[in-house]
Amino acid sequence: MNEAQALILRQLKRRLGNVSIDLEAQIKALPLIQLEDLGEALLDFSQMSDLVACLDVDRAQG
Repeated sequence: MNEAQALILRQLKRRLGNVSIDLEAQIKALPLIQLEDLGEALLDFSQMSDLVACLDVDRAQG
């Protein structure tokens, strides 16, 4: 795991609680530019469904 992935996962855990293994795997598969976008977007997340929706958009675009 690289530093960007580790940072995003730590921030998500603090913001939303534990992230499932499936979601963690999706995050680890993101390229750096999408990790950066996720890092900004997570500031607005209030529930796990926000993360799921964001990853679904990334998957549809990628």
